[in-house]
Amino acid sequence: METKSKSGGVFLLLIGGLLCLSGAVFCALMWGSFSNAMEMRSWTEVEAEIISAEVVDRKIGDAVPTEYAAKVSYGYFFNGQAYTSDKIDYRGTKWSKEKAKAEELGAEFSSVATHPAWVNPEKPSEAVLKLPTKAAIYSIWFPGLFFIGGLGIVAAAGRKLISS
Repeated sequence: METKSKSGGVFLLLIGGLLCLSGAVFCALMWGSFSNAMEMRSWTEVEAEIISAEVVDRKIGDAVPTEYAAKVSYGYFFNGQAYTSDKIDYRGTKWSKEKAKAEELGAEFSSVATHPAWVNPEKPSEAVLKLPTKAAIYSIWFPGLFFIGGLGIVAAAGRKLISS
């Protein structure tokens, strides 16, 4: 009497499950990014006065090259109250090893006296000068393929294990 090994089917179940899980995680992350971008588009737009725009640097250690970032401070009024902020976008300060990138971003704000800012109406001390991109929704299909492919592998391996 011949016994068939089920280890191949179990291996495929694990591989399919991991593909499915990784696809689901990345889809969720991309959906979260898109949702955040859409929510911020409902924030109140106000005119912000640029107080200062400069390039700052930091050096974490001897083996790490110097990094640069644009630091912009601005003030705005919301519901009759004055606020200040230094967030350019919702992710915070972007550090770069290339000073030119930081200078370019800083120059964008140092050359103007005012700039539109978007204020969170639920927390007026939170404001940004740039809204996030909605691009994540256009790429969500790629991790979706991993999710669907993983489901297909799990289904095929499950049928094979059940039938043997």
